[in-house]
Amino acid sequence: CLLGPSGIGKTTILRTIAGLEKIASGKIVLKDKIISSQNIHVEPEHRNISMAFQDNSLFPHYNVLKNIKFGAERNKEKKKSLDINEIIRFLHIDHVIDKFPHQISSGEAQRASLARSLLSNPDLLLLDEPLSNVDQSFKEEIQIKLKQILIEQKITTIIVTHDSYEAFYLGTKCGIILDEQLKQFDDPYNVYHFPNSVEVVNFLNRGILIPAKVTGENSLENDDLGTITGDFIKHYPKGSDVQLLLQPEDLEHDDQSNLKLEVVDRKFRGTNFIYTLKTPSNKLIPVFVHSHHIHQHEINDKFGIKRPIYIDHIVSNRSSHLLMNNKIKTLGKGIIDVSPLMIPVVPFGIIYGVIGMDLGIGPYMTLGLSIIVFGGASQIVLLQLFSGGASSLVILSSVGAVNSRHLLYGAVLSEHLSSLKLSWKIVLSYVMTDQAFAVSNNYFKRNNKDNHYHLLGSGFTCWTIWQISTILGIVLGSIIPEELGLSFTISLTFLALLISDFRKFKNIIVMLVSGLVATIGYNTIPFKAYIIVAALSALIVAALLTLTDLEKK
Repeated sequence: CLLGPSGIGKTTILRTIAGLEKIASGKIVLKDKIISSQNIHVEPEHRNISMAFQDNSLFPHYNVLKNIKFGAERNKEKKKSLDINEIIRFLHIDHVIDKFPHQISSGEAQRASLARSLLSNPDLLLLDEPLSNVDQSFKEEIQIKLKQILIEQKITTIIVTHDSYEAFYLGTKCGIILDEQLKQFDDPYNVYHFPNSVEVVNFLNRGILIPAKVTGENSLENDDLGTITGDFIKHYPKGSDVQLLLQPEDLEHDDQSNLKLEVVDRKFRGTNFIYTLKTPSNKLIPVFVHSHHIHQHEINDKFGIKRPIYIDHIVSNRSSHLLMNNKIKTLGKGIIDVSPLMIPVVPFGIIYGVIGMDLGIGPYMTLGLSIIVFGGASQIVLLQLFSGGASSLVILSSVGAVNSRHLLYGAVLSEHLSSLKLSWKIVLSYVMTDQAFAVSNNYFKRNNKDNHYHLLGSGFTCWTIWQISTILGIVLGSIIPEELGLSFTISLTFLALLISDFRKFKNIIVMLVSGLVATIGYNTIPFKAYIIVAALSALIVAALLTLTDLEKK
């Protein structure tokens, strides 16, 4: 089974193995035969690989039974065969076999696709989230029967899923894919109990890492929990600072203990409760308790932890360098991801520096405003209004109108950054440019740990490139002779940055309206509020054009 967050490429791996996509390097070997490489590509129909897609992949002009029989007839000469009626029954689709794909639910279509794949007797079976649309009421029943069939028929299978419990049950081996790398490939038991990295721990979300110090060959000391003993998976020198993996089942409930922690959350899982306890250092620790335990605790109750704490297998990693390396890696990822988007930032910075010099503000004030405001186009708006004598209210309103989209950026990312300290939030809001938001928001969707370091890396990169470009603009602006009158041409490079928007007629109309209003109103609109009026005019025209398009459709 392959486990990983959405968008990491799990389905792409299956499609590549099935021959639906070609590979640029490496090779894929099936039964000692190369089926994919840089120079070899065996067509999908010649691979004898069957793939059940996550989405409906049934033939729309066949009913369900014909779709299933299509798979059964593919390799009917093979000795091993499955009973089609048995497969239909255990997948609970016997009541829809005469219906067409558009007449059944997505869960029923997914099970029909799975039946077709099983009955095709492939050399390799690929299942992409095979039970994601199946009702929980009989998902477990299907899992049991599916595993039994795969073992009895000796069908080699690769299953992609985001459900770790499903992977642990169906898979004899589990691979964890994170950051486009295979982080761990091992038995399900080892993946769960002995994760080999902080990233795997965070992805599985089945425990937390707490700081501890090695005090002996089989003992640790934690400030909140005291002495913890057990068998180390890895041994570290006495005095080493480590991160201890603490899973819900590692601690035992005991109200007679003198170690009591506050209950801040309680999740009922049917057969058990998962209590979340807060330690004196504000760490949140999950603890597993059977649902029939005598004394059930409520939120804010004190919950006793049995002492001495003994953990069969102590999983720990050196804390300082591992955690720091992870943060540095995430920071570097942010820098790499945003770098291609820095190309258009350079002319913006140069434009700002040249305009600052052209308006006579001077190099120090131009650079100072760049460092304080740091908002791209809004800085150029600020310069123009400032030099034109606009009031503070108009300047702030205009810059605010240009930067209003940043409110949306903050709202979108708030769920990922809500747990950070205020100081972190202030720093990240300062460096959250358009480019930083674009790449970090995409990264946040696939990762759930140290995300803020990615935004810090992407945002700080943009800030650095902007300031360097501003300095280049200041230098360029200071050496262009005023009598040549060339400074105006620098600002016109904005058109080059907007050229992609000229491809739609509607966009051209909006730009022309905004430009005309700004041009006419530059000297006629009171208080130098031409930017606000131009922006509002563009929004109104854009809304009218959009409504017109919708009415036509």
